[in-house]
Amino acid sequence: MILNALQGVFGGNVRGSQYYSSTSGDSGEIDALVLAEWPLVVEGKAISLTEEGRQGRARRVETKIKEILGKALDQTDRALNYILEEKGRSFSSRPTGRAEDLLPADVSGGTAVIVTFERMDPVAFNGLEVVGSVRRPTWVVSLTDLLMVAEILATPGEFSHYAKMRGDMVASKAMAAAEADLLGAYLIDRLRILDRSSSNEFDRILIGYSCDKLNDFYTRREAGLAAEKPGSGVPTNITDALAKTMYESGWERCVDTVMSEQPSTWKKWKRFCTRHRRGGTFTAGNALSLALVAGGEPSLDSFNTSITLNVPVRG
Repeated sequence: MILNALQGVFGGNVRGSQYYSSTSGDSGEIDALVLAEWPLVVEGKAISLTEEGRQGRARRVETKIKEILGKALDQTDRALNYILEEKGRSFSSRPTGRAEDLLPADVSGGTAVIVTFERMDPVAFNGLEVVGSVRRPTWVVSLTDLLMVAEILATPGEFSHYAKMRGDMVASKAMAAAEADLLGAYLIDRLRILDRSSSNEFDRILIGYSCDKLNDFYTRREAGLAAEKPGSGVPTNITDALAKTMYESGWERCVDTVMSEQPSTWKKWKRFCTRHRRGGTFTAGNALSLALVAGGEPSLDSFNTSITLNVPVRG
């Protein structure tokens, strides 16, 4: 199910059960790897709670959290160390199989994703604090919530940006009652509240109820009524271009900039596309340019602080 969800977003840029060997001679394995200039390292874990655990007894719950998340964190940390610190690019689908380079030479970072097979929101939002220090951005999510996010944010740029923001939430001390509230808040304003910082170590950010549109969509669809799926608001020609440039240098920076733009930018972009059917360059701000080009495939041009996403003109 994890692989199917990821393939629905990233297509052929997903590999399941990948093995690697580090420069120290240690071997490792991860459940799934999303191939991109900013890769996602994904590990799935099942948790089995006794009756004491389901009653919420602190010692039992903490033991289980450390057991499941601790092991998963170790696996994702080692994989990201291999990719980012050792510049490892080679993986194999079998422990003794022939390794091949799967990732681009230039990798700017990566996000760890830990998928739990049982829905346990407190584990997803607070489990990493119980485990201890987290060395890499890590998103803990239940399988059902992963499927929801993959359906709503169904393109590589959108999904990758959300995963990265969720991974960074560990440092921002933010939490919510459910993943749907975080996704809903992301669709509204990209969770900009996470940018707020506090010097008080006891301060916490609580994301309130934000999933009205998501609940309405799923309720109406289940009832067989017309239902409009909520979206990020980024135009399709932009998300399509990002989906086809995942290996190119500067992709992650371009995704960050695109997904951070205000809705008003995309209204102007759509008018620009209508008026410049033979091509032209649109300045989106934050050193991002969107160039309409006649023919060809989407591409990225990255120069120091500026970046240009080349978007083919549609017929």
